[in-house]
Amino acid sequence: MGLGVLAMARLLLGAELPVYVADLAPRRLALAERLGGIPIDLRGEDLAAGLRRAGAARVDLAVDTGGRGAARQALLAVLAGRGVLVCV
Repeated sequence: MGLGVLAMARLLLGAELPVYVADLAPRRLALAERLGGIPIDLRGEDLAAGLRRAGAARVDLAVDTGGRGAARQALLAVLAGRGVLVCV
């Protein structure tokens, strides 16, 4: 489902807007990159470090498609001041 969100973001918002995709699975990260996403490999770094490495300290919108509490906490920690977390 997460890659579906990436595809919809690309269709609706265009290629100029960076879309970061965090995951543990190398095959999903590779597919996300092929679809235009910026992959963050959570096997080697946490979400905040991955975003900093990619050039983004904070995000305005985060979408949680996994439903895990730890993931939601990590997403909340990287939201900008008026950022929004959407749980699907």
